[in-house]
Amino acid sequence: MAYEFDHVHIKAPDPGKTANWYVKAFNFKIISDSVRLWGDRFIRCEMSGGAIVNISSARTNETLRPGDAGAHWGIEHFGIK
Repeated sequence: MAYEFDHVHIKAPDPGKTANWYVKAFNFKIISDSVRLWGDRFIRCEMSGGAIVNISSARTNETLRPGDAGAHWGIEHFGIK
C-alpha cells in the first residue's frame, strides 16, 4: 500500500503573524483563513510545489504546552494519506 504526504499542521499563538512570515520567507499562498467551531483560527497555506501547511491557534479553553507528545506550539503533526 502506497502512502503520500498530505500536509503539515503548525500550532502558533498568532497564526496570522506566523502565516505572513511564511508568505514573505517562502512565498506561501494563503488559501483560507477562518475561525473553526472549536474557536481556533485556522489558516490553510499552499507552498509553491502544492504542499499544504495548516497554521492554527489554540482551541477554546485549550492550554498548549511547550513541545511534548500532547498538543503544543510548533509542528503538531504531519498528515499522510
